[in-house]
Amino acid sequence: MPANSWIISGVLVTALCTSGSLVAAEQPGFYGQVDLGQAHIDESLDSNGTFFDLDDSASSWRVALGYSWNPWVAIEVGYADFGAVSATFPGLSVAAEAHGLELGLVFRWPLTNKFGLSGRAGYLWWDAETQVSSLRDSDSGSEVFAGIGVEYRASDRLSVTAGWTRYQLDNLDVDQASLGLRWQFGNRD
Repeated sequence: MPANSWIISGVLVTALCTSGSLVAAEQPGFYGQVDLGQAHIDESLDSNGTFFDLDDSASSWRVALGYSWNPWVAIEVGYADFGAVSATFPGLSVAAEAHGLELGLVFRWPLTNKFGLSGRAGYLWWDAETQVSSLRDSDSGSEVFAGIGVEYRASDRLSVTAGWTRYQLDNLDVDQASLGLRWQFGNRD
């Protein structure tokens, strides 16, 4: 048997053994998650042929309720608040704030019984309010989002998370970096 086959076989056996112990440790069920972070917008705006660069960050937060079918896949419903950003240009001030409801899938890849990677994707129904000088406007829509993260399982019920998510609000990209806590509900025997 070639050396590559031995290596591949060893990796597969190790992965299967590790997955079995993770399946026993991670049980399906409901969980709640709270994330705190920073939402960042860096966009160029066109106002009557004049271009402005909006580059600002704001404190943001997110709460979610999810259900894990297994250690690898969960569904989440959540609420995200991106805070308020503002910028001042010669003769013009711009302010915006946004929030929205999320529905998405979370994919987890356990690396050990304590650490893992995650990815999430879904749909965001958002509302935004903007003010340009003295003119106010509101807008709403629905767009996709996607994100990646890392997780540390502190106990059977509590996990600490860190992640980055890209949201789109119409043609505006919002990047959110966050730290969070996830609490697994139910009987953990």
